[in-house]
Amino acid sequence: MLLPAASFSPCAHLCAFIFVAGPYSQALGQEVWYTGIEARGQAEVIGERGNLPLPWVLEFLRHRLALGDAGQLILLKVLDPLADECYGDLYFELHEQKQEVYVVTHVDQQAWPDGRGAIQLGFDPAIRARYTTNEAFKLAYGVAVSDYEKVRRAIDDLLDHKKREQGIALDQPIAACQLRLWMNELAQDAEYKALVDREKILKQVMDGFVALHPLAVGDVVAVPRLVPHALQHGVRVVEFQTPVYERKILSFGQKVLTQKHWDTAAALNLVDMDSALLVPPTVLCHSDALQVQRIVNFEDFEVRRIRLCGEYTLEFDHYCLLMVLEGEVGIHSLAGCTRLANGDVTLIVADVFPHQIESSSGLLLQAIPRVA
Repeated sequence: MLLPAASFSPCAHLCAFIFVAGPYSQALGQEVWYTGIEARGQAEVIGERGNLPLPWVLEFLRHRLALGDAGQLILLKVLDPLADECYGDLYFELHEQKQEVYVVTHVDQQAWPDGRGAIQLGFDPAIRARYTTNEAFKLAYGVAVSDYEKVRRAIDDLLDHKKREQGIALDQPIAACQLRLWMNELAQDAEYKALVDREKILKQVMDGFVALHPLAVGDVVAVPRLVPHALQHGVRVVEFQTPVYERKILSFGQKVLTQKHWDTAAALNLVDMDSALLVPPTVLCHSDALQVQRIVNFEDFEVRRIRLCGEYTLEFDHYCLLMVLEGEVGIHSLAGCTRLANGDVTLIVADVFPHQIESSSGLLLQAIPRVA
């Protein structure tokens, strides 16, 4: 990622990214925020005399952006989990309100030598077919999670004891190399070896209920509400999501640092077992100079992927977020011109016309809210 170096203009407001430790891991994964605002940190907007906190800019532009009572933009960030099979996978979770879409931008070659990573998404239809009803399947999965959670918590208690011995706060993330060292110590201890071995077996049983979908660079995953999912280690994605912060955790292969319990039973009462998954993008325009795809079409926002060799006029109401994935892109309006490079993100306000973009070879994502 390159830090944009452009001025704060009235039409295109460049977002300065910040790095935030991922909340999902005992080990140290990271997120890259462009529009995030919460206790762990807040994004900024680049100005001529320094960066401005994003909440200040949103308050100033509230009516022009039609943000409503929520007062937040579509949430845009990069998820960059560790490329570690034991400590890089994210929570297996679902959301009641939040909808999100992932665009894969990198797959770690050491973690995935064939270049195809993965995401856990929903449940394995072949395993579901062994059960006469959804309720019977959910009951069996719930038992598998419960069995694993008991062993998981026993191991986490042992790891917490090691934290206390070294004066480390129990809610503080630990580097994966340190966790691996501690787990090796437990595995070599005759008292705990059986526990460590049982954890591996029960995790395989639990994960066997879950569908694992392969992912390559450029793939898109739209995650509707109530569909459980977990991005796997070493798969970096750009994520657009509804700006709400809620989740129900069905299971996790590490200690959960953000809450003291899993939400398996509540989540299984809500889970959508039959949502269509991995829906292909909709082609809106296709020519040698321009390809536009709608890669997700949620009721509160949509995201388009644009490959451009020439000029194109953006279409949207109120505002849009634009992120460059490849090449350089120029944004032109009556207010002036802003240049974007690979990794840059800009907030464009709709009431400064026109919104002409140009590139000799650019790939970008455009997120457009739907405002009631």
